[in-house]
Amino acid sequence: MVNKNNNSYSCKPVQRCHTSCPMKFALAILTYLLMALILGAGILLLVAGKPLLLIIAVIAFVVAFGKLGCMTH
Repeated sequence: MVNKNNNSYSCKPVQRCHTSCPMKFALAILTYLLMALILGAGILLLVAGKPLLLIIAVIAFVVAFGKLGCMTH
């Protein structure tokens, strides 16, 4: 299939990412560590008899995983 610009490709060629990919990876690591810290604190508070932080953290984790983790599909 030939497009209007007389190129042999029907789609744009894939561009390499130069600066945004390492930043997204670093932010993903930071987000994962922050969620692990919050979930860990929630577990410690659960042992003390205060389950509210763990409940909120689990709900936030499920929502974030569902929204951001499935964004590419």
